Amino acid sequence: MGAPRISAAIIKEAVAQVEETGVTVKIETKRTVVTISPPETLKPVNPADLIDP
Repeated sequence: MGAPRISAAIIKEAVAQVEETGVTVKIETKRTVVTISPPETLKPVNPADLIDP
């Protein structure tokens, strides 16, 4: 069984979706590498802030 293929339509849809949310996507071909990063405006969350006292 060969490696799965990512069609241009799937890549186009993925990029459109992440651009709407401000997320950065980088797609490299030839043994595909997809990197998805949160927007720079997103602040890191302190796990302690998520716990109710």
